Order: sequence, then C-alpha cells, then structure tokens
Amino acid sequence: MISIFNRLSVKKGAAGQIVKRFANSWGNAQGFAGFVSMEVLRSDHIPQLRIMEEYTGEEGPPLFTEMLSAKVFSESWIFRA
Repeated sequence: MISIFNRLSVKKGAAGQIVKRFANSWGNAQGFAGFVSMEVLRSDHIPQLRIMEEYTGEEGPPLFTEMLSAKVFSESWIFRA
C-alpha cells in the first residue's frame, strides 16, 4: 500500500467549498491504477486541507510519477478559492 499526503493552503473560509469539489470529483484520481481511497481533512483553525490518497501495489515512484504527469491531475489543481 502506498499513501500520498498533500497539503493545500486555502483562503480563510473557502475550505468548505473546496471539500465539496473533492467530494464531487469522482473519476479523477480514482481512475489511476491501484487507487484505493482518498480522504480530505479540514481544520477549523488553519486555512488548510490535508489530502491523503492510498494506492495498492509496490510500484511506488513510477505510479506516483505516472499520476503527476497525467493531464487530469494537473487540471485538478487549476482552481483557486
């Protein structure tokens, strides 16, 4: 199992809107080989989200590199709140 953690800084008060975007984005990261789950953690005190994705397999960096180079991955980070 491979876990990838990301931190996303957001404008104060915008975290709820971005969490909804993640909740409604089924098919982006979920389409990558070995995808198991995604969790989005939100703090009421810090304008920041933590995103954890889990994947099966032992590929490690090649799987992550494939994901980073995918067009849908880069497009998913275009929005700013």
